[in-house]
Amino acid sequence: MKALQSLITRILICCRFLAKVHPKTEIPVIATVLSGGLAAFLALIFDLQALVEMMSIGTLLAYTIVALCVLLLRYQPGSIGIVKGEENIFSSNDENVEEESAMERTKLTAGSNGPTLHTARLAAIGIYCNVATYFFISILLIWGGEAILKGRAWAIFMACLLGIFLVTFIVLLVRQPQNKTPLPFKVPCVPAIPLFSIFINIFLIMKLNYLTWLRFAVWMAIGEYYSR
Repeated sequence: MKALQSLITRILICCRFLAKVHPKTEIPVIATVLSGGLAAFLALIFDLQALVEMMSIGTLLAYTIVALCVLLLRYQPGSIGIVKGEENIFSSNDENVEEESAMERTKLTAGSNGPTLHTARLAAIGIYCNVATYFFISILLIWGGEAILKGRAWAIFMACLLGIFLVTFIVLLVRQPQNKTPLPFKVPCVPAIPLFSIFINIFLIMKLNYLTWLRFAVWMAIGEYYSR
């Protein structure tokens, strides 16, 4: 294994030329051309359906993580990122300006109806429970949709039970106060849009072939091992 790691390190050192940037366009032309050629070669020799599904599972998982982060951050206390109207705070050398801005930010986020650590935990529980419920709803719709249409008792029972769980967890999430810090951009209609995005992504991921899951798991395990 050490020999393999040493070989990979040498390969990476030899590939430093990929980092060269064109002086005019400021684009890594060599890396772009080689990556495009490699993608075209893989599309030529491998099954296109398998490549498309591998790309899809990675993209859908990334969108799911982004929507999940939007939800979690919206219910956290305090401010994260650049507050609207304070973009130039870090370029100022005046400590009084910084202190005043910090005090103003505290007033914006520490109101009586603002989020606390307790409400943030409750919101996180609601978010994670919603994600788990979406997972089981997707399974029921994909493999039990026909049974629901035929009126099978077990399918109707499971649909009603999951519906009750879903409504309960959504109500738990909606009842928690959101962070009102004025940011340059905020996702609208939270939590509706992120929750809907997570559900669609999970449903599409569950419809992928099991071999795609296996390939993706192996790829992620390899990436995790060599990122340490």
